[in-house]
Formats: sequence, C-alpha cells, structure tokens
Amino acid sequence: MTDPDPQPRRWPRVAGSLVGLAVGLLLAFVAWWLWREYNPIINQIPAVREANALRDAARAGPLTDEEFERVVNVAGSGEPVAVLSTVAVLELEASRRPDRREKVTAVLTDLQQSRDASVRQSVAAALARITSEK
Repeated sequence: MTDPDPQPRRWPRVAGSLVGLAVGLLLAFVAWWLWREYNPIINQIPAVREANALRDAARAGPLTDEEFERVVNVAGSGEPVAVLSTVAVLELEASRRPDRREKVTAVLTDLQQSRDASVRQSVAAALARITSEK
C-alpha cells in the first residue's frame, strides 16, 4: 500500500538547518570573543605589554612618580591599544591625586591630536569627566 501523503516531510530538514546555523553562529561568536580578549599578537607589542602592566598597577593603588612617568611615555607611543589603556590610567590618577590633574590634562590635550578616532573619542570623554570633577 502506498503512503496517502506523497509530499516529503520538510520540517525536520529545516529545523536541523536552523539548529546548525544557530550553533555555527554561537561558535563564531565565541571564537571572535576569545580572539579579542586573548589576542596573542597584540600582546606582543611592547607598548601594549607596558600599558597593561601599568593598568594593573593602577588598579592596585596610586602610582608612584616613576610609574606615572612611564604611563605618560606610553601614552605618547602612538600605539592605539596602548594609548587607550593609558587614558584610563591617567583618568584614574587624576581622580586619586588632584596634584597630578594639571599634568594629566596636558597629556590628554596633546592626545586629542591623535589620528585614531577611538583615541580622540576616549580622550574627549576623559577630559570632560576630569574637568567636571574640579
């Protein structure tokens, strides 16, 4: 006897394709996030390594004069990833140590001339927050 419904059943095929697509997108997102978070290439740049070390020191407490000068030097390195990290450190130092606020403002004002748009945007926001604290 023949099947009364000669149409093939498409729903399992479509559902399987959708599940496969969702799993593929999830795996792609996880791979992208891991690469962004633990990128081995960007961490080999000396300015980025220095900026990360100084950021960790700033999280632990106020920076020494030597560490603060190192932050200022890394900020002038021109490496956008390192500069973005040092902008956050400089802003933190300005809030912790009001005596360094003028120097931080001068460094950030110089960084506004950067060619990188994300650096300019970050510096402008940091300057706005620092000047509003006064």
